[in-house]
Amino acid sequence: MLKIKNQDCGNSTSNKTYINKTDFNNTDINISYPISKPDAMDWIEEHNTYEEIIKENIEYDIMCERFSKEWLDEIVAIMVDVVCSKEQYIRINKQNVPQEAVKSRFLKINSMHIAYINFALQENTSDVRNIRAFLITTIYRSYETADNWYSAKVKHDMAHNERW
Repeated sequence: MLKIKNQDCGNSTSNKTYINKTDFNNTDINISYPISKPDAMDWIEEHNTYEEIIKENIEYDIMCERFSKEWLDEIVAIMVDVVCSKEQYIRINKQNVPQEAVKSRFLKINSMHIAYINFALQENTSDVRNIRAFLITTIYRSYETADNWYSAKVKHDMAHNERW
């Protein structure tokens, strides 16, 4: 039974283990598990290589003149993350798509697709809760929808001009 004790400093009431394991506590040891240098270097090298490829594909320097560099850097970073992902599947519009298929498509994205993505994002009025997932889907889908969007835009503009 627990007895009421004076509040003076003293021994605290134990949980009846009667075992003091402080002999084994060594707070001077700092155990860390760093990534081995070859793995870290490989990871960095792979990301840098794909970043260069993606920037070349989208004509990064030219696109920075048209769009915000910060926005473009976010798009490139997401693309590099997805292309270098070690996951078996990437979630695209709530469906699992094989990572290799997504990687292949992302490496085909060019400046025309980037312009389409920017326009699509500007026109979006829905409440986006997971912007990263939304951007991954938008980038992935841009490859199959950008040409049709540009064609429809040209037809619309030509029809509009003929009326005047």
